[in-house]
Amino acid sequence: MEAAMLFSATLILLLCGTNAEYTVKCNNGTQKSLTLERSDDDVKSRYIVQWCTAVDTVESEWNVALSYNTNLNKVKCSTTAFDFVQIARRWNKHSEIRVPFHGKEINCTNVCFMAPLDLIFSSCYFIESSLPAMSSQKTNAHRYISNEYTIASFINRKIYADAIYHE
Repeated sequence: MEAAMLFSATLILLLCGTNAEYTVKCNNGTQKSLTLERSDDDVKSRYIVQWCTAVDTVESEWNVALSYNTNLNKVKCSTTAFDFVQIARRWNKHSEIRVPFHGKEINCTNVCFMAPLDLIFSSCYFIESSLPAMSSQKTNAHRYISNEYTIASFINRKIYADAIYHE
């Protein structure tokens, strides 16, 4: 019963998409970076995507596109020689975040954007991040995430339910 409830709650989270909460903070560094690290909020499958980049005062939006490929194992996903940009176009879309960014409200030229992502099943994940109105180049990263669930835990399931009628 408890496993069925966990599965149902997880499926609802997966179907509803990603939480669009995000934060922006000034960054003293000038290097562009895109990272995906485990969150410290005790949610097993929650990760924080962080993109640090240069910005200006143009009104824009921060775009993050997350894709996954369950056919790439941990070794293939970890290799840097792999052409992830080319292959990512054929990957499955996991989620996308588009949030407004008001450059005039920030008094710095380098910032770090951060947002939580719930990556429930094991897979190789590919991330693209950009500020389209600023004509920024997309920054790409990839990482293998290992969790106790596989994609088959969600797509090859039959859900059984009983109804209890109350009058």
